Formats: sequence, C-alpha cells, structure tokens
Amino acid sequence: MITLKIHHRTTYRYRQPVSLGPHRLMLRPRESRDLRLISSDVVVTPAAVVTWAHDVFGNAVAMANFQAMADNLVIDSIAEVQLNAAAWPVFDIAATAISYPFRYSDDEWIDLGALANQQYSDPAGQLSAGRGRSSAVIRPTRLPCSKT
Repeated sequence: MITLKIHHRTTYRYRQPVSLGPHRLMLRPRESRDLRLISSDVVVTPAAVVTWAHDVFGNAVAMANFQAMADNLVIDSIAEVQLNAAAWPVFDIAATAISYPFRYSDDEWIDLGALANQQYSDPAGQLSAGRGRSSAVIRPTRLPCSKT
C-alpha cells in the first residue's frame, strides 16, 4: 500500500486589483477501488465562499465565490491518498524512453501529427527545449509519484 501527499498550488498575479468571478475548482482526487482519500484541504486567497458539489461523473467540484477585489489569487490544495493498486509502473518503459527527453522516430513524428505542432509563441525557445528534436540535457526518466 502506498500513501501519497499531493500538494498543488496555483498563483495568479495581476497588475492591479481585479474583480474575481466564480471559480470552478476540481482538485480533490476521486476515490475508487484502488484509491482511498485520507484527507483533502483547499485554501483560497483572498478569502472566498467555497461550496462543494458532485458532478454527473462523481467528481467533487468546489465553487469559489469572491467578495473583494484582489491583485493576486492563490489556490492551494493538499490531498493525502492511499493507493492499493499494483506498484508503479504497471507497464514496461520502452528502452528508448529510459532517458528524457527521448527522441521520437520519424514515423512517430508523423503519427503525432498536429499534437507535435507548437501551440504558443516561444521567442526565447523555452518551450521547445524539451522536444525530442532538441539538444536538451538528457536526464533519467522519473516517475511522477513518490512513496511516503
């Protein structure tokens, strides 16, 4: 059994105070046969009235309604979950993907199609640094989860 603590923080900064409209937050993991939610806490700054409901798919959805103007917004979520699933990874990592960024073959680039096209301008070249055709530093692949 694996216990994970997930900390997600989103911060928005504005040049001047703005009126914040209602925000729909989907930060609480959905429980399943293999995942048990031990605790979940969402803190919103500036203060907001936060109400919870479930959508038609069983997801916990919070609505944050703000009363005051603010020049920044912080949404901070901490959840602790227990995983009863098989140890990760449940699949073999291809030998060509052991190091990241890995390189796609010419055929794979064709299969990726529009997914490989850059979606945003990147004058400094920061977004393209991790692409398979770059000369980025090669690092071993790591799993996104850690045991606690």
